[in-house]
Amino acid sequence: MREELDKWIKEAEEYGDKEWKPCITALNNWKEEILNTFICKWIN
Repeated sequence: MREELDKWIKEAEEYGDKEWKPCITALNNWKEEILNTFICKWIN
């Protein structure tokens, strides 16, 4: 998942659309926290 997110961020940065800039900034600032939410250990 990390590689896909990094690829998406890179492509969005290369595209250069100003509308994506806040999203890219947020993803770069919060990437670890976002990715960590997908690591869940279910306890029954």
